[in-house]
Amino acid sequence: MAFGIAKDAQGQHRITQQELVDLTKQLQVQRGSGTNFFSVTQVTRENTNKVPGFNPFVLTGLKHGKSYIAKVSQVNGMYGHDYEKEVNKQRELEGKVADFVVKPTNYEPVEGTNAFIMLNGQMYLRYSPRSVARSFKPVLLKNTGGDTDFEVVDKQQVAQYIKRVEPGAYQGLEKGKEIRKISLASIAAININGKDYVITDIDPMRKAIWQTSGAPMPEENPEPNPQ
Repeated sequence: MAFGIAKDAQGQHRITQQELVDLTKQLQVQRGSGTNFFSVTQVTRENTNKVPGFNPFVLTGLKHGKSYIAKVSQVNGMYGHDYEKEVNKQRELEGKVADFVVKPTNYEPVEGTNAFIMLNGQMYLRYSPRSVARSFKPVLLKNTGGDTDFEVVDKQQVAQYIKRVEPGAYQGLEKGKEIRKISLASIAAININGKDYVITDIDPMRKAIWQTSGAPMPEENPEPNPQ
């Protein structure tokens, strides 16, 4: 199945969030400064908070607080690449001066790996997307007297409110080179260099969103496989 979901229980490896970070460090040592390809199943907040008819509430399972539309998506990408070099290569292809310089940010590096960065104690996997393979039905979370109800909603109802950002403008490119971040907390399952891992300590709120969305989930296996 990919995206971290193995086709059978025997091929499904189970790791914690910290073990995933440690794994990227191990791969960096083994492969040097090379690029690692991955596919991921992620549970994230939808990039909107303007769905008519619903009042926002504090969503404890997601970092951003007031949000009520979440989604599960499967994405292909790569990490460990040189983003600045990639942009300048594209500038040369477009006949422009290769003078792009990455602007300083508030994100801090994570020791031992260039895959992860950190901000306010939260880790993020920084990557270059290759494709969004599939996005499942958005999930509306409703607060009802302290409890949370989960309900799938129509994609079209949400799509008109989603914000889109094109990277080409600030890179001076016609065909921009996108760089994205996935919070470590949002990763439900990940395939790195052909090996499938499901995250065992994903937040219960995100796991409930995952189950509600109809996205594939791993087969149960009471015996954790070694990395």
